[in-house]
Amino acid sequence: SIPMQEIWMLQSRFPERRRKRVFRLLSHPRFRAAYDFLELRLEAEPELAGEFAFWRDAQELSGDQLSAHLGPPRTGGGDPKPSRRRRRRRRKPASESSE
Repeated sequence: SIPMQEIWMLQSRFPERRRKRVFRLLSHPRFRAAYDFLELRLEAEPELAGEFAFWRDAQELSGDQLSAHLGPPRTGGGDPKPSRRRRRRRRKPASESSE
């Protein structure tokens, strides 16, 4: 079913803990279901304990507290992507005019 596919797809977003992604995931309509599924996965995969603890705490903190917990926002990121050069269109050869 589509809701279960969404819940499964959200599992891959749990390891990402960047500010913008955390807030976006917390506001997702299926976040709570995905979080509950993460808790079920924790029983089979104990290495998910750190991830689970982070998201448990993230839900309990207010927006300002969570922002402080995540640290200052990044500015500028890494190196900017080089601009792509566009190919010039080849002109059609001018048709020879008859005189």
